[in-house]
Amino acid sequence: MRKPFDLPDYEPGSIAPIPPVEVLRDAAATLTENTDGRVEGSVFTGSLGGTGIYRHTFYLRAPSLDDFTDPLFYAWHGAELYPANVCMAGSAADKAGSFADENALHDEVQRILTSEVARQRIGAMLAQVGRRSRTAAA
Repeated sequence: MRKPFDLPDYEPGSIAPIPPVEVLRDAAATLTENTDGRVEGSVFTGSLGGTGIYRHTFYLRAPSLDDFTDPLFYAWHGAELYPANVCMAGSAADKAGSFADENALHDEVQRILTSEVARQRIGAMLAQVGRRSRTAAA
């Protein structure tokens, strides 16, 4: 008979911080709702080659433009979740900011999504999509 593995409980405790990916997903859902789905926020998570670093890419996506996607910013962190680093797409990594907790990260994502750069990029996508919603385009 094989001996069973005695593994720990991997679930974080009830006081664990909100993970950066959840902050980004919340922002993506809000963006999608605010544009009636004509431009969607989308978050993709990958790793940096076995380094233990989680890298999240926040995309702008226009379903009715053949699923056109455009990365807006990146966030990355280690297994400890915070600090989380954030860098605008197209910027050098040394321009990244470091954010100590979910509140600071939330404020930075809010700043990015209301920045002139984001407004221009989202506005350009909305202009090309027109007033048709995602469901009307389907």
